[in-house]
Amino acid sequence: MDNQTLHKMKKVKKEQVSACQHPASEGYFGDEIDLFDIVMVIWRQKWFCATLISAFVLLAILYVVVATPLYVITCQVRPGITRYDDRGNPVRTLTPVDIKTYFGKRQNWFGVLDTLGQAEKLNVASTIKRGSSIVDVSLYWPNPDSGVKLLRRFLEYVGGDSFEKINKEIQLFRKQVEQAIDKVSQEKKHIDIERKRLAHKIKKANRKLLILNTELRTLKENKKLTSELINKLEKQYLDVNKNAIALLHYRNTIHKAKSKDVLSFLVYLNIVQQNISYITRLENRIADLEKELNQYDVSVIAKENEIDNVKMNIADLEVQRDKELPMKKKALENRIVTLKAKLDAIRPIEVLTPPRSSRKPVKPKKKVIFTLATFAGFFVAIFLAFVKDFWERNKQR
Repeated sequence: MDNQTLHKMKKVKKEQVSACQHPASEGYFGDEIDLFDIVMVIWRQKWFCATLISAFVLLAILYVVVATPLYVITCQVRPGITRYDDRGNPVRTLTPVDIKTYFGKRQNWFGVLDTLGQAEKLNVASTIKRGSSIVDVSLYWPNPDSGVKLLRRFLEYVGGDSFEKINKEIQLFRKQVEQAIDKVSQEKKHIDIERKRLAHKIKKANRKLLILNTELRTLKENKKLTSELINKLEKQYLDVNKNAIALLHYRNTIHKAKSKDVLSFLVYLNIVQQNISYITRLENRIADLEKELNQYDVSVIAKENEIDNVKMNIADLEVQRDKELPMKKKALENRIVTLKAKLDAIRPIEVLTPPRSSRKPVKPKKKVIFTLATFAGFFVAIFLAFVKDFWERNKQR
């Protein structure tokens, strides 16, 4: 301290002695105590203040050392889907407040806690942001790994239909979805049976097509042979007709001759009659063959139409087997996947983010504790310093 400060301190001391000797004058805690008086009190009690502040800091250090460090395990959940309405929209029976209340009740954790000791140190906080359906869950636990397992086990326990008020609703809807899955699975099996049936029909149609093609070839061959036979008979007809005309002409020549050879005339006449009879038979035969040829044409056309119909039928069956049935089967498989997804989604609580632990302990908060201990020690020390100083001065008086 400099000389000026010592001088002021001596002056204050004299005034205080004067105040003690003259009680009628202003006391120690009069109305005109200035900042310098306060500083002087603190200075006189500096070791007392330092000791008290140190005691508070030491207590804070002792608490931080003794206190069990806690990690925070967090996750986000929201009301789960309990069923779907007729339009396929999800229905959530629970509210975020229901979930927050459920997590906050200690007895709801007994089913996943190993011992009662764990129940006593359980510290769970749940918060809901304004206007949000998401619940932020925080579990404070000494061991981060076991804390994550504990919270995960509790979420599974909740997901196992722990809410009694919606248990019936969930079980009923699960049963309905499972029945729908069984029905679609049966339809899928029927598609496999239908595919085998179509394959059998295609095989049968191919056999029929093979027979029809064979019959068509036979008809065409018979038509060709008949046509060739008609051509042959027509040529023969022309030859016989030409020969008959020549014989008839020669017969007429003999008949007109002056000297008739009756025997030759009769022979030629017989030959002509035979040719005419043969020509008639040829004409009838050709006519019959032409009718038969026409019938072959009709049969070939009918057979070709029948073959085309069988081919079209085979094509339709192949389209059903190779395109329509696979598409229907794929649609049923997608339906089953959708129903199973709905079945998996049915739970009281939906976990948005899985449990995860903080890297470092969040409690006790060392910096906050040390800061509060220092400030509390300082203010308590100041107060007690004034009390102590006042008590000492009154004792001297």
